[in-house]
Amino acid sequence: MPKKMFWTELIFSQLPFYERGLKEQLPIRFLFLVLIWLTGLLANSTVGSASEFASNVQIYLTLFGTGSIILIGAYAAQRELKKTVLSFRPLLDLDDSRFERFSDRADRYFFSVIPILLLAIVLFISVSAGLGIYELPLASIIAIWNVLFIFFIDILTATGIWMCFCIWLAIFLISRSPLRIDLSQDTIIKFRGIATLALWFALFYFIAVSLGSVIPLASSHSAFVWDPLVYSALAFVLLGVLLVILPFYNIHATLLALKRRELENIETDFGLLQKQIDESSVSSSRMPPEQTISLFGRFISLQIRERRIRLAQEWPIDVTFVSKLLAMVLVPATVRVIIWMIIGTT
Repeated sequence: MPKKMFWTELIFSQLPFYERGLKEQLPIRFLFLVLIWLTGLLANSTVGSASEFASNVQIYLTLFGTGSIILIGAYAAQRELKKTVLSFRPLLDLDDSRFERFSDRADRYFFSVIPILLLAIVLFISVSAGLGIYELPLASIIAIWNVLFIFFIDILTATGIWMCFCIWLAIFLISRSPLRIDLSQDTIIKFRGIATLALWFALFYFIAVSLGSVIPLASSHSAFVWDPLVYSALAFVLLGVLLVILPFYNIHATLLALKRRELENIETDFGLLQKQIDESSVSSSRMPPEQTISLFGRFISLQIRERRIRLAQEWPIDVTFVSKLLAMVLVPATVRVIIWMIIGTT
């Protein structure tokens, strides 16, 4: 059975040094985008517009900005998806066969090419008319290149959208699965893998929001920096925060229910112990010393257990996670202001 991967990784995995790590992948993927750019330069040179193509800032932002992020992100996201699902195995209340089915189902979702193609087709149909490619002669080289280039960018964009969705879906599927976990003050450590995956999702998501606000700004030279931040970007920022927090709320609800159940069991045990103590105090025969020691031992044990459960963490994330998320929330606004300042000085 072929290894399940993103389509980009199926292509690059055929090249040498694929398993060595991200450091070796950076130049290969950048060179791939350079070759795409060179085909555009060659196509435009046939109609005498090579210099205009070479000075097109939007081409660079789209191809080397969005393209680089998606190609590198697909490599990193694929590894994180597989690693997180496997690392979370001890915390899922699933036997081996059920976990294998869970893992296979997740891989079919994550690395399916069908939703990417459907998204790319929708993007191509909706974007192409606005770019005016239908106005060019259909038989010209430049028209053919424009169609292929736009569809390539749409496939990359669709891959980025699907990649972000898969990261979120992995977190959501894990959060909705039955958990097998002991409550403690170290709960956050056990969920560190899923928190890291959530931060990957937030990083890609907010970078995409940043690019979505920067590219129109670069082409429109808008002078009013806060307008898109307040109306369009803000809505996507709030949506991103909600998507990141939602799966963790599911885990929080599970941990909270488990904590309440444990405290109820402790309360029941306290009641039974109190009943035994009351019965022994009214009994005519004196309680043996070993039974008295046993009752006091059970009483102390219940107190320690109750204290441990009450101090157990109810959220799988901590202040560090929230602070990193808030820093990523500021990325779109920061990038937007920097680009506006650069354009304003030119």
